[in-house]
Amino acid sequence: KLRVGDWFNTSLSIGKNGGLSITSGTVILADFLDRRQSGTGSGTSTEIALDRLIIDPKNSVTNFRASLNQNGLGPFSGAINGAPIAGRLYATSLGPGVEVVSTDAAGVLMATDVVKRATGGSLKMELTPTSRKGELDGTIAIRDIRVQNSSFLLEILNAISIVGLLDQLRGAGMSLDEVDVKFRNTPEQVVIESATAFGPSVGISVDGYFFKQLGQLDLQGVISPIYALNAVGALLSGKGQGLIGFNFTIRGETDKPRVVVNPLSAFTPSLFREIFRRPAPNLAK
Repeated sequence: KLRVGDWFNTSLSIGKNGGLSITSGTVILADFLDRRQSGTGSGTSTEIALDRLIIDPKNSVTNFRASLNQNGLGPFSGAINGAPIAGRLYATSLGPGVEVVSTDAAGVLMATDVVKRATGGSLKMELTPTSRKGELDGTIAIRDIRVQNSSFLLEILNAISIVGLLDQLRGAGMSLDEVDVKFRNTPEQVVIESATAFGPSVGISVDGYFFKQLGQLDLQGVISPIYALNAVGALLSGKGQGLIGFNFTIRGETDKPRVVVNPLSAFTPSLFREIFRRPAPNLAK
């Protein structure tokens, strides 16, 4: 049995060839990544079979399996509340990066409380370290998912009285062809530089902040109904925004945020819509 602080608690064995085998226990991912630097490692390969890999206090990967080379890089697999994931640790100039894919995007999103109900979809997420300790830049790409009963979307659509879309969201669900998110995860907050989602019925763009310690959201965005017909606006104002769109904000605690929609923004030409919003976060700065 090997325990290092409160982040590494496993059973460890060494094979005849010097290879390490971790056969059970738990590891906290953030601390593990902090201690691995690109191009350095244990000098031997490692086979890992963890009961649980802790992503954060609320989320973990069960039945985690990995085959890592002498630099601590290689493929892995597991499940988040039954939703299968696979991926790899790979080298970057600032340390190991992480790529995660899943054929059950809905399962992953429901397991991590991003949405309450959804079906289908594929997911790809990448996390790469920045020059600041504890920070990760990330991207998420989801394709062909159907979302149901999203509280945020229900409140926004209710505010602009889009009855058909409300019925769709409450019923079989709203189809989203593409969802793309670019963000930075720091110890204090998650900064969303851009998040876009669109399907035949709706287009959405969002940016803003989630303050972890406070459990507070501060988001702003644009929702464009009937996106399949309205999407010409994306050429002028950006992906996920149509020619006709409603500005909205989502602020407050995550379990009961305050959603405010500006109905008059629908009459603002898409080219000038950004005038009435604060600048989006810029991760390059």
